[in-house]
Amino acid sequence: MCEIDEKECTIASTGCPVNLYLYDSLGNLVGIKNDELKNEIEGAKFFIEEENIQGVILEDDKDYTFVIEAFDEGSFSFSVSQKRENKDISVYYEKVNITEKSKATFEMKDSEEFKMNVDIDGDGTVDNVLSPDFVDIKENEEEEKNFVKKGTIKTISNGKENGSWSGIIYGIVIILVILIIFLFIKKRNSY
Repeated sequence: MCEIDEKECTIASTGCPVNLYLYDSLGNLVGIKNDELKNEIEGAKFFIEEENIQGVILEDDKDYTFVIEAFDEGSFSFSVSQKRENKDISVYYEKVNITEKSKATFEMKDSEEFKMNVDIDGDGTVDNVLSPDFVDIKENEEEEKNFVKKGTIKTISNGKENGSWSGIIYGIVIILVILIIFLFIKKRNSY
């Protein structure tokens, strides 16, 4: 299991009325296709909770493409957190409106530019490019003198950089990620 404080990892989740697919740079898939779990990425853990909350946990910090396909109209939220060697990144989209044919893509890269491409009508053309509702980037710096890790936090919410709330918001995101992991473990142990 991915220990968020110890090593590189990626955690993502979304909910109804959509399905979540994850692709690596080689086109390998993690997600449910044709009612069958496809897990073509070593070490990936895919989960489904109540109300069709779907998520994936990976024990690495590679670049990934997330594809979110609708199966009904409504809206969805999407969150992804990644712990890289040099920084921790959390990105959140809230209430993305969709039709039953919509498809959204999001690329998680070692970058500070995050965009979600949304094809509302499923015709293969991007109709909307969305910025996240929330981005939190904590850069990790190692102090050579006494090997104590220091961090700086930059939080962007609705396109505005915030300073004083960044620690609180980062804590909330981490709590939500831990809650998702706990629910996954609890459900897994109930079998």
